[in-house]
Amino acid sequence: MGSLARRVLWPRQYDRSGFFNERLLAGLDGVVLDIGCGAFRDKFALPPTSHYYGLDLSGRASHLRGDGHRLPVADGCADWVLLVAVLEHVEQPEAVLAEARRALRPGGHAYIAVPFLQMEHAAADYWRWTGQGFPRLLAAAGFDIVEMGTNGGILVLLDYLLWHALRHMKRTRAWLLLPMLLVLKTLVQPLARLDGSIDDPLFATSFHALVTVPGAAKRQSANGQRRQ
Repeated sequence: MGSLARRVLWPRQYDRSGFFNERLLAGLDGVVLDIGCGAFRDKFALPPTSHYYGLDLSGRASHLRGDGHRLPVADGCADWVLLVAVLEHVEQPEAVLAEARRALRPGGHAYIAVPFLQMEHAAADYWRWTGQGFPRLLAAAGFDIVEMGTNGGILVLLDYLLWHALRHMKRTRAWLLLPMLLVLKTLVQPLARLDGSIDDPLFATSFHALVTVPGAAKRQSANGQRRQ
């Protein structure tokens, strides 16, 4: 789907956990290790104080090649680790989190986003996490949670389902329903942007967390507040 169509059908207002969070990007100073980076076109929005290294299986848009289970980096080499929409695609998410923690220096941070109420996507899609399961996963990996957030809401979830229906409509014989779906999406999307339940974990499409290695000194979090 083209970038224009994506912006229309899936507004940036919904993306509370993706790379489009300018506040997060602005705070990524030092060595940034992006596990499962894909194309990551927004790396150009990183501040000049950052040194970005992407890791991906394809190697086409990355500096390092791998799947995250064994990172080809030294212990404590990174100030930041990014794991956005990656853990659902790996066979052993606990092992990937352990490697992420190993790569972080004392006081380093990781930004991690995982799906909850989402369609199965990509060739390998193994896992989903709830609002209770996600923090347990992070704690078991040895991280301290600085802050957590959600994407979604009742109407946002409905709009998400309509978006996917429109994307995949051409692959099925249900294309006759296309006009009706377009009308529904036109009605739902404006309301979804104002949905008061947009941060309701019961209807979250995904969860995201800012975490740190225990024992770290106080430093500024991505939203500008000083936290432990």
